[in-house]
Amino acid sequence: MVDSLKAGESKSFEFVLTALTDTPTKNYPIAINVEYDDEGALGGNKEKQTVTQYVGVYVENTKDDEKKENTSTPRIIIDRYSISSGQAVAGKSFELELSILNTHKDIDVGNIGISFLADEGVFLPAAESGSTIFIDEIKAGARVVKKMTFVTKFDAAPKSYLLNINFEYEDEQKKAYNLKESISIPVMQEHRLEISEIQTGMEAFIGQPIPVTLNFYNMGKSTLSNLMVKCKGDFELQPGSDYFVGNFEPGRSDYYEAYVIPNKEGQVKGSVVFTFEDNKGEVKEIEKEFEIFVQGMPGGMMGEDPMIMDPDIIGKPVGNAPGGFPGRIVLIIAGISVAVIIGVVVLIVVLIKRKKARADLYENF
Repeated sequence: MVDSLKAGESKSFEFVLTALTDTPTKNYPIAINVEYDDEGALGGNKEKQTVTQYVGVYVENTKDDEKKENTSTPRIIIDRYSISSGQAVAGKSFELELSILNTHKDIDVGNIGISFLADEGVFLPAAESGSTIFIDEIKAGARVVKKMTFVTKFDAAPKSYLLNINFEYEDEQKKAYNLKESISIPVMQEHRLEISEIQTGMEAFIGQPIPVTLNFYNMGKSTLSNLMVKCKGDFELQPGSDYFVGNFEPGRSDYYEAYVIPNKEGQVKGSVVFTFEDNKGEVKEIEKEFEIFVQGMPGGMMGEDPMIMDPDIIGKPVGNAPGGFPGRIVLIIAGISVAVIIGVVVLIVVLIKRKKARADLYENF
């Protein structure tokens, strides 16, 4: 029992197992079950999680009476196996390499037929490989290496599955034997994080906050762990732009928004970055780019208005402006006020929509 395990922390454990005295010689799969509470992505609720992994342990019975039995009972086993891609990927094929050992020291075996049956039918032999393996002969104490191609079901859940192997063979006296064995094959689902087009404000001005929004969906069959969404680029960001989603389950959707403040005119580039861990524990990153065309402040702040630069206008009062303000100053102040008011109104409207959307999302989830 472990009270807690921090992010990135690992612990090692050791278990001592003893094979029973009458255990036959062969490879045995051992299931390792890990149960833990995971802090949920919504409201901090704890969720019970379970992970199962199989390991193979080869047991050899060295009792004298077992040896005597082996003088008349030849056994063949899978003493080693490997997967071409390290693990099976749902919806794709993989090549399985098997090392088949005749454990008997004196008796040859022949006419060996090997067939396969996977738990839940998750693995099917590929058409080019056939459904069985046939071997003419394996000499006493020798091994033969064979390869077999399987296709994994597209909707297989990410976990380890048992592949059951059936051996049919004969000894030198044409006596028939039948043995069964199992190996464990881990399956993973490829992540499918779909991201919508990024939406920005209609107009962008220097120093004014601009909303950047998008929707994203988990279209795959596996959970994306520790999902984090960030925005980066040649601009400033308002506080709270980073969004930690947590565990993003299959079929779930969400949205992201940030407020960027550009500090220069022209084309400004940025991107929204998604980082998460897949079901292998590997960190993945997806980046979605966007561009914003930024204008100078309205009202002539960033450029000269030819009308205002007219010598006949400079220094003259505008209307009944108190103190005889020059027309240029009055227009500048008016331009600043309009820009500020527009920015505040846009910000308030977006914040209200954001609050409502979040409330609807959590209510329907």
